[in-house]
Amino acid sequence: MPQLAERLSTEPVAAIYCSDLRRTVQTARTVSDKLQGHQIVPVKELRERHLGVLEGLTRSQAALQYPNDFANLSGAPDAKPQGGESQSEVGARVISSVERIASQHPGQTILLILHGGVLHACHRHAVGHEFKGKSINCAINVVKIQDQKWAVISWNDAKHLSNTGFMTSAFGGGGEGG
Repeated sequence: MPQLAERLSTEPVAAIYCSDLRRTVQTARTVSDKLQGHQIVPVKELRERHLGVLEGLTRSQAALQYPNDFANLSGAPDAKPQGGESQSEVGARVISSVERIASQHPGQTILLILHGGVLHACHRHAVGHEFKGKSINCAINVVKIQDQKWAVISWNDAKHLSNTGFMTSAFGGGGEGG
């Protein structure tokens, strides 16, 4: 996403981390190229929630083939689909990883390229509740972490995406995707 890379080009980024999954690595590469080639550090613990038997299915396929498991996706924090992770498990995995990364860069600005569910876990940890609204892909979320205390500075900032058509496309805001 070149708009994201351009928006971040003036930030004093010390390091770039992302999950080891293709989508975040590709976005991290685009941003890294604009920031003069920062090394990208893929971190397995920053992956999106593992959905077990629901992996790879559309929402309608999952609801039809595994109705109980599908219902568990938005159920209690400890509910999980067969072979998958609960929201609580994802949160514990992600928060531990983000805090470890932050501790390696005290006082520095680090860039984390994350998946939507991972961002929701970070928001929930920082403010104590779910983010109300749609997380926009390639939006910027600023969180200050100091001594394991999290403070949201800004969330879901997508000014750099205005006038791109991205906000109304399937992956930016409307439709089924994103």
